[in-house]
Amino acid sequence: MVVLVDGEHDDARDGVGACAGSGALGAFPRSGLWDEWDGVRLYSGDAASVLASFPEGSVDCVVTSPPYFNERDYHGGELEVGHEGTVAEYVERLASVFREVIRVLAVDGTCWVNIADKYVRDRGGSSLANIPALLSEALKKDGWFLRNDIIWEKTRAIPDSASNRCANRTEHVLFLTKSPRGYTYNLDAVRVPLAGSSVKRLAADVEHEAGSARAHDGRHVMRAVGDPNRGRNQRSIWRFCPSNDKNEHFAMFPPELPGKAIVTGCKQGGVVLDPFNGSGTTGVTARALGMSYIGIDLNPEYLGIARDKITTRDWDPALLRNVDC
Repeated sequence: MVVLVDGEHDDARDGVGACAGSGALGAFPRSGLWDEWDGVRLYSGDAASVLASFPEGSVDCVVTSPPYFNERDYHGGELEVGHEGTVAEYVERLASVFREVIRVLAVDGTCWVNIADKYVRDRGGSSLANIPALLSEALKKDGWFLRNDIIWEKTRAIPDSASNRCANRTEHVLFLTKSPRGYTYNLDAVRVPLAGSSVKRLAADVEHEAGSARAHDGRHVMRAVGDPNRGRNQRSIWRFCPSNDKNEHFAMFPPELPGKAIVTGCKQGGVVLDPFNGSGTTGVTARALGMSYIGIDLNPEYLGIARDKITTRDWDPALLRNVDC
């Protein structure tokens, strides 16, 4: 069931973006089209350039993981993101892509961006560049609404050899929307069962317990929140393993990440876009969840990998139950 935030009327279905979830990808251009089959289109080219030809409000959900700053070479040539000279240039390059993303996103659509930080030289040493925060602020200036900065905690990670700082095992997932309210958030689909202690707390007469009036400087009486029958909302820390498939792409996220995002923020039968397609993991989960899918990538080799993966790889949405959130 689709829940629109604040219970507002779904204007997107009356105007811009109304056909986004129809599954009819024929509204998208054939220019740059690398391959297509039932419910899937793969485009070859620079993300911003390809997106510029897409209809406004034509996509329901965007899930992507852009190339990280100065991390790897994906053989995309001069147009490849991630090889800019400075962090500021990298952030601006990403922002330029997401200016097109926000245009093609439906008014009730959502966008999920997996991004990691990077150590850079700093006064004879090194410091984290704070890339997730810098990108968030740049996107907000371009009109995006940052709803959550979700932390992905990797429950299994490559050993970190650092001996003078904590071992890093987290990345960020920026949850962004085009509209301040009225966007898709499928609350009932992502509810989590309450812990036993929470159920016990809800059964207690908290309102009349001593000290409950201390909440909010005494302005409001403290009450337990939740529904033991329906569960609670998911939290902004997601715990699951990274991908362990070494044969496809240098930096794949696991299917649980796009799966969680799509279940949370895409309407039934919607169109899912990944402007940095990579090996096509977002496409695998989108199709498994009954969505249409569009992927864009600079490198034809990865488009071939993605085509094979999307057409042959099965993924069970029931695996999302293993995500600790």
